[in-house]
Amino acid sequence: MTALWVLAHDAISSNVKYLPSGQKAGYTTGPGIAWTPSQWAANPGAVRIDQDFAASDPSADTLDVERGAATFADCPVWAKKAQIDFDTKVRPGQRRPSIYESASNVTAVVNSLIHGGVRGGVGLHVANWNLTEAQAVADVIEAAGPFEVIGIQFTDAAVLYDTDVYSEAWLSDVSGGVLPPAPNPTVHLGSTGPWVHLAQMDLNRHGAVPLLVVDGAFGVKTETAVVAFQKSHWLLADGVVGPLTWTALAKP
Repeated sequence: MTALWVLAHDAISSNVKYLPSGQKAGYTTGPGIAWTPSQWAANPGAVRIDQDFAASDPSADTLDVERGAATFADCPVWAKKAQIDFDTKVRPGQRRPSIYESASNVTAVVNSLIHGGVRGGVGLHVANWNLTEAQAVADVIEAAGPFEVIGIQFTDAAVLYDTDVYSEAWLSDVSGGVLPPAPNPTVHLGSTGPWVHLAQMDLNRHGAVPLLVVDGAFGVKTETAVVAFQKSHWLLADGVVGPLTWTALAKP
């Protein structure tokens, strides 16, 4: 099994060095903010954002619509070009087109897409800093419709970078085919995030007693449930969810 969502961080070129490990996002265009070729080479799976006012990079994953960047009118033109680039594999690894906008501009972006002949298939990456991480995760997981929310930027509290939640399905659906799922990372006491959330759900599915609160925080109760599960499956009972434990948890 894989997580339904992925925590990510985005930054301008000068702040790439401050990005935490994990999924990253950056800019292919934009004066003073575009990543360098060496930064892209060091982060091959990073989400690529076209941020210039000319909407000039349809091989990017996302078009940034905000003041000083692309406009509502650019959305359908860019989206059509981006879909062609995706279909013809102009840049292997490109994701399906998406538009970044503030929550207050979602309706304007969707209306522009429809008016321009785009009836669906374009994702929305919404900036809403009034949401908690849990609310952002829920919105991404529950997203549906012709213009599905594939990402939510919910804070810039770190100043040096923004923090986002992305749909794992959108991230992994790249031109040239779906990426094979990466091995689940090892989680243990003190770990937090979507992989702990997944482990807790699997433990409950396998009959954890008592049932765990699925909160993405690996505490003592989660560790106790892991040890019990490992013992019942003849695994090393160390309370750490590594490759063998993940494999056992994934079984029906």
